[in-house]
Amino acid sequence: MEYIFVSCDIIGHSREDSLERQRERVYAINEIVRETIIGHKAESVIWASGGDGGHVAFEGGKFAGDALELIVKLRSWSIGQRVPLRVVANTGEVERVQGADGRVQLVGHGINLAGRLLRFADQNRVVVTKTFSNVIHTAGLNDVQFHNPRVVRPTYFPPQQVVLLSIEGKFKSRWDVVQSYSDREALSTAIDQKNGLEVIYRARRLLQINPSDQDARNALRQIVKGGFEFLTRDNLMGELLTNKEFGEKYIRGMTLLERKKGDIVCKAHEEGQTMFMVLRGELGGYLPSDGNNQSLTDRTVDFTIAPGDLVGELAFALERKRTATLLCLEDTALLSFRYSDLLRSLSDSKQRDQLQEFLQRKIRSRILEQVCNSASFLVGKRSYGPPTGPLANHTSPWIDLLPYFDILEMDWTTKRFGPEDRDFSRRGVYILVSGKIEQIGGGDNILDGANESIIYAEVENDIYFKQHEYRLLKNIKIVLIEEAGFSEFGVETYQEIISSLQMACKISATGPIEDELMAKKHLFLSYGRENLSDISQLRDDLIAAGELVWWDQDILPGQDWKMAIRQAMRDSYAVVLCLSKETEARSRSGIFPEALDAIGVYREYSPGNIFLIPVRLSRANIPPIEIDATRTLDRLQYVDLFPSSKRSDGLGRLIQALQNTPEHP
Repeated sequence: MEYIFVSCDIIGHSREDSLERQRERVYAINEIVRETIIGHKAESVIWASGGDGGHVAFEGGKFAGDALELIVKLRSWSIGQRVPLRVVANTGEVERVQGADGRVQLVGHGINLAGRLLRFADQNRVVVTKTFSNVIHTAGLNDVQFHNPRVVRPTYFPPQQVVLLSIEGKFKSRWDVVQSYSDREALSTAIDQKNGLEVIYRARRLLQINPSDQDARNALRQIVKGGFEFLTRDNLMGELLTNKEFGEKYIRGMTLLERKKGDIVCKAHEEGQTMFMVLRGELGGYLPSDGNNQSLTDRTVDFTIAPGDLVGELAFALERKRTATLLCLEDTALLSFRYSDLLRSLSDSKQRDQLQEFLQRKIRSRILEQVCNSASFLVGKRSYGPPTGPLANHTSPWIDLLPYFDILEMDWTTKRFGPEDRDFSRRGVYILVSGKIEQIGGGDNILDGANESIIYAEVENDIYFKQHEYRLLKNIKIVLIEEAGFSEFGVETYQEIISSLQMACKISATGPIEDELMAKKHLFLSYGRENLSDISQLRDDLIAAGELVWWDQDILPGQDWKMAIRQAMRDSYAVVLCLSKETEARSRSGIFPEALDAIGVYREYSPGNIFLIPVRLSRANIPPIEIDATRTLDRLQYVDLFPSSKRSDGLGRLIQALQNTPEHP
């Protein structure tokens, strides 16, 4: 069911010292929402409260005017009471379910996206999706301005086109607030608004002029005491900035960089061990592309880095080269820092030791988080769409894995190592995360830590992958996750992890594990229900040609269908994605998440291999779903099984492609 969502969130509410002030703010927002709900039919307007904000859901476009009126009320209250409030609006599908208290709750992508969009708003702007602006235009509402479009990338969602919303005589939204007053005045305003990033920015500018400026130094001391909003998703930065022992000196030890729109901060493949935190403005990240001659301004940005975000931590922690080029999308201020420079900024040896221990502990956690997110057998994050690994639905699973995590460090004087060395006696999975090694024998492959290759894996009764010796080419770091950690997530998930780990070992550049353990069973047939008759005929033709075929009709009564589909995808040697004019016309279909899952597996194969094969049953566009930084689904060669006079030729080409997949039985 399609809903309009108006969502709000008080910035820094949880850090407000006065409980009375907190209560007043929550009461005021609930009163505004209550006035909106009164007079409407039950369940046509639903309030999903989050304490310091929440989501108001309006059933359908007929409530466009009510949604707009609510935005005006919330924004007017925020301005009048000087309460920093984020407000966003979007549309999307959700389902109604009954909660434990009997009230209606909403579940689905629409409300999930609303929550993710809040980080792109602040007290100076109302951010809405393009779909919301279309609803307002359709309703014929006047005096509404939608302006300054931008593409944002909410976590776990594809890129979203958003615009700013302004209403003449009510409020004006803007991405950048240009202040005409001095740094000292701006600092005072930022302190009043509890805007931690702006306080740091203004204080650092004052300290550049006068290192002894008392207003600036006092402001940084207030930051350390807490109560400020940083809009940062990064726990490491938040804890460092507010650390009572060395927080102030830590901030002063960093370098303030100010760059103009269009400036490049760093380039992909450059050496660099500097971390950056954005204080204001926005950076665009561009991953390396085959189109090296194409100007960055002509390319679509791969990701964005907003105020409060941290970037460069892997280059910092793992001594890797830069993985992306960072371009200023607007005038931008950053704090930059190096590990060695931070330590030198502290003259007190006790504080220096505390900072060193703190950074080591936090960076170890960050390394595990990175490995956990990227590993296909754990979370399996992708650049497009939600993660697909066995731990995709677990919140911060790296926290559960921390007790079973270790980092092994070797310098080049070690020369070589093998599976029988004592360092590798513990059962689990060993992943190269920094440096380079050369496989001795069996192809003499060179492995780079940037690719996070599995070098050894051993899980009792399930996996034994310890085949090679290696020669060190650089100092290296190896992450170990002990097998006992996989049991933290329950029996079902444990089996999924083991199955995915077996696949990862098979695909790893270090070579396959035992063939009988990893033998692929079938091809996976993905299709829309409206084409069942055509798919049945295609299945029969493929079986007649000797192919092993799995489709969802093979799911047995009582099986968990979602788990069965995921397992079948992992066990497939190819995915045949069947598209048609009917699937193209649908806004929702099970074929789309299956396509994303298939792309997740396809990424693990080396370039040039066949795994995902688009098949057209009738004239239809292949969706331009992102595969990686340089490829999309519509760039893969497809096969046409229409018209009927050419179906036989198309079927022959499809069978030929299947027989050329690398893991065809």
